[in-house]
Amino acid sequence: MLPYFTGERSTGWAADAQAVVAGVSAATTGPMLFRGTMESVAISYARIAEQLREVAGDARQIVASGRVTQDLPAWLQVLADVLGAPVAPVTMKRVTLRGTALIALEVLAPGVASADPIIGETRWPIHDRAPYYATRKRDFEHLYEALIADD
Repeated sequence: MLPYFTGERSTGWAADAQAVVAGVSAATTGPMLFRGTMESVAISYARIAEQLREVAGDARQIVASGRVTQDLPAWLQVLADVLGAPVAPVTMKRVTLRGTALIALEVLAPGVASADPIIGETRWPIHDRAPYYATRKRDFEHLYEALIADD
């Protein structure tokens, strides 16, 4: 699955990219399609994380925020497994506003310490799942290359 329902915003910036679902048969269930979609989003994040790692080194901490992390906390385990790193949810609401407030604080009151965000239970990667996700990542890359080749 490629999760580009509204084009790709990164890493290839293929604005005309479309979602692709592959390997579907009569035996494929709705929950399997949903799981594939969530895994593909996590793999997309992993591609971005790898690019960030190349320029900035390993992350000190990976946090996830937003409605999906609140409504589907099991997805955080998928994300941790795909990234091969711990992921902690930010449980406060309106976390984007916090980022804006931090920028404003830096401008209006430089040097004033900011409050730490409220972090929930960390999900740790289950390393036995790494071979499964390595295969999924490879399949994702093959689909992605085919999608981009059509442009």
